[in-house]
Amino acid sequence: MYYTGCNRVRWALAALAVLAILAISWPSGIARAAATGPSRAEQTAGEFVTAFQKCDWQRLREMSDDAALSWVEYVGARGGQTDGIQSVTKIESEPMGESVRAKVYFVNQDGQTRLRYLKLREIAGQFKVVDDRMLGMEWVSLSYRKGLFARPQEISGVRVSVVGLFEAGSEVKVDFLIENVSGPDQCYIFPSLESFYVVTGDGSARQKYFAATPAQVPEAPLARGSSMRTYAIFPFWAADPVFAGKQWTSIEWTLFVPYGPVDQFSFDYM
Repeated sequence: MYYTGCNRVRWALAALAVLAILAISWPSGIARAAATGPSRAEQTAGEFVTAFQKCDWQRLREMSDDAALSWVEYVGARGGQTDGIQSVTKIESEPMGESVRAKVYFVNQDGQTRLRYLKLREIAGQFKVVDDRMLGMEWVSLSYRKGLFARPQEISGVRVSVVGLFEAGSEVKVDFLIENVSGPDQCYIFPSLESFYVVTGDGSARQKYFAATPAQVPEAPLARGSSMRTYAIFPFWAADPVFAGKQWTSIEWTLFVPYGPVDQFSFDYM
């Protein structure tokens, strides 16, 4: 399959967010206040900001979904650091259709007031953060895209789906759903360690990119009848001098996930 107009890829926007990971503080926010105290959404927002400032990536994964989940996975995988937190001082919120927009004010480790915007949605009876915006930055959802690769594929009872793609400056993170439908008792598959992709421009320029090992491997042996979410982080072809800043009639992009000693799943960019 082919992707045209690749010069319009918005990786520059994501680059700004990546530069902020290792240095600056992280504003945040949450939901509507109830008459007698903070709402469930506001409570989630405050907990999210606190967990982020403390680099509690496991807790953040439990509290996030959609673009925000992909974002916190990326920051955690890259060993992101923050300026800490003393306390959350105020939360303002407003319902926005099916979601809640929140603004969280907090005091960092140095005693300075910082703030952060969050978007929350109720999912399966719990509010989760689905989008995140640092002060002076754009929403992370602008760098997250879904439905870009081919439909799920299955090999020997193991099904793999590409659920999203997060552009992060010079890197790109691909999110997967692995399902052991009727495969082995324990399925061993590690996209974060051995996935790769191949990009060809106009049928001539061709580059291969391999997954970069994350700070902590997200996969574990998968029992039959269960599923897991995982990811792989790659160099982003759009930031490669071979492709960047040039006009291409077409870009062919194929993603591969090895499975076992011989097989591999393959997905073409839609």
